[in-house]
Amino acid sequence: MESILGEITDELELYGTEPSFLLEGEPGTAYIKAQNVEAVETLIKLKLLSPMEFEQFCSEMLRNLGATANTVGGTGDGGVDFIAFNLPIGKIDIAALHACYPTVIGQAKRYNDRFITVTDLRCFLGGALIKADEIKRTYDRYGIFSPTAYAFWTTSEFHNSAREFARNAGLWCLGGLSLAQLSLRIGLNNLLSSSISI
Repeated sequence: MESILGEITDELELYGTEPSFLLEGEPGTAYIKAQNVEAVETLIKLKLLSPMEFEQFCSEMLRNLGATANTVGGTGDGGVDFIAFNLPIGKIDIAALHACYPTVIGQAKRYNDRFITVTDLRCFLGGALIKADEIKRTYDRYGIFSPTAYAFWTTSEFHNSAREFARNAGLWCLGGLSLAQLSLRIGLNNLLSSSISI
């Protein structure tokens, strides 16, 4: 059983989720200990947000990570809900790194039970690539090889085929639990305690 739980842990971490359990003790006598309980409570609060509030929350997460972010979702958004510029790639803010800070183009889906499919990801990528081209034509600083990260964040989860597609394509996909864990790590749970108004 310990090897199976180890495999589950490895798979969760591969997709950006910290396990909700921890193996304690020596091999053969190990026991399972619960962890990350706050993330489940945070996820429940995320699912109570309106779709627009969830888009704003995603932008706020990127701002807390050091980027300049805004929400662009709405009618005619082309499948892009938030954009962030200058996401730091490390803890040291020095001018030599600024040219390689990526732009983040993302979609935010506040779902309760609907899992994300490969088709959802492909539809997002179509609109995101057009938005990336628009950004590169609008701003002198962004050229054809400027780094861009494509993010698809949801309060639900991804079908296994969608996870595999996302990993092969290099998408920054966060399911509900991963998103809740990240928001706790960067101190955004206080936004969910009060009604969100970002």
